[in-house]
Amino acid sequence: MTDWVDVMAGNGVSAWITAGIIFSSLVIVVLVSRYIATKYFSALAARTQTHIDDIILLLVKKINIAIIAIVALFLAQKVLVSPDKLTQIIRIAAISATFLQIALWGNAIVSFFLAEATRKADQQEINISARRALALLSRL
Repeated sequence: MTDWVDVMAGNGVSAWITAGIIFSSLVIVVLVSRYIATKYFSALAARTQTHIDDIILLLVKKINIAIIAIVALFLAQKVLVSPDKLTQIIRIAAISATFLQIALWGNAIVSFFLAEATRKADQQEINISARRALALLSRL
């Protein structure tokens, strides 16, 4: 219990308010930005045939809010006086969360291209089958 009291006692109300504002501002900015980007790239992806907007839309949708909250906690914690052990734990969690987000994005990109390759292969198979059917009908 004394550790928690030490953490609280080392920081004034203004430090906690500042940390709360930093945390909530970062989370809100990311959520609003994700919402706006999703709307914009959804409309753009519907109008274009390129894959770059589809990939960007997919990456924006894959932003994990829990990961953003961990990184925001790490940044907000910087204005607070806290034990070195706690600071180290939050730092490791933020770094791990960042790498996890990058891994989620990488997985999404690989899945996108695999799905696209499968779709193209299926389309080619359909085209080959249609050509064979037309060739058969032309012989009759």
